[in-house]
Amino acid sequence: MGKLARFGVSMDKSLLRAFDEFVMKRGYKNRSQAISQLVNSCLAHSLSMDETATVVGLIVIVYNHEKRELLDTLIDLQHKYLSSVISSLHVHLDRHDCLEIIVVKGKIQKLRKIENDIVKVKGVKQGYLQVIAEKNNA
Repeated sequence: MGKLARFGVSMDKSLLRAFDEFVMKRGYKNRSQAISQLVNSCLAHSLSMDETATVVGLIVIVYNHEKRELLDTLIDLQHKYLSSVISSLHVHLDRHDCLEIIVVKGKIQKLRKIENDIVKVKGVKQGYLQVIAEKNNA
């Protein structure tokens, strides 16, 4: 971590009360820690809009594992994009549905292509790409 810088923030009292409740409920040590994490989240979100950014992210999908050839297709897609796919986690939600979290890295436009290819597979119920951090900072 770099050197700390201090700055003042002005906000409406009711917003500050709500923020203090948020800080307490989430278990942050102080407002500064909460603000730092919120700024980091906001910056990661803004990266997802920069088509040239190199990022680390998650492709999260829910699918019906009973759909014919779905699992083979998902595995084939992950191997097709092997240079971007770091890892995956498979979770059984119930008798029919599974959750898969695929950790990816690379240029955002390529990760969006991977996300689109995966989400359009028949049997995938929902899915999205969540950008976590710039690759250099991850």
